[in-house]
Amino acid sequence: MKSESLHSKTMALGTTRAYPKNAVVFKAEQNATGFLYPQRAGPRFQNGRKRPGGGTRTFFKKVKTDTYLGRFFLVLLARKCLVLNERIESLGHRTVRQRLIQYLLSQCQGEKACLVELGIKKSDLARLLGTISPALSRNPREMQEEGLIEVRGKQIQVRECLKMRKALSS
Repeated sequence: MKSESLHSKTMALGTTRAYPKNAVVFKAEQNATGFLYPQRAGPRFQNGRKRPGGGTRTFFKKVKTDTYLGRFFLVLLARKCLVLNERIESLGHRTVRQRLIQYLLSQCQGEKACLVELGIKKSDLARLLGTISPALSRNPREMQEEGLIEVRGKQIQVRECLKMRKALSS
């Protein structure tokens, strides 16, 4: 099925609304009344708040009867669960160093060494690891001095995966 067909099916589940920049669309712990399906509208994003026409029953009925739409939402939720599980696992480590090692190893495919391309800014990585940028900056520098990694701009060469895995368990 083409993505345009999925887009039209998703759009048919509710109504579209445009929100001004920095508008609060929903708040944490607020009961869900629908879902957001962002769509491109000119030079900005338009957030379409989707409200199931007849309430949640209509929405779930549509998802049950259309297997492709159901699969789409199942995959979407599964991906979100994986991201949240990684975040919980990361924050479970006591030190910033352990959280950084966990992040690097999760991005690393090699057993002995690998190259990790950082696709996010340092401030975003610090927020992801539950710390601040200065605390994050110290750790890679120390790990580089120990020969565990080599930092080259947005790339981190992990040299000692095994030692880093042992550092997580200690």
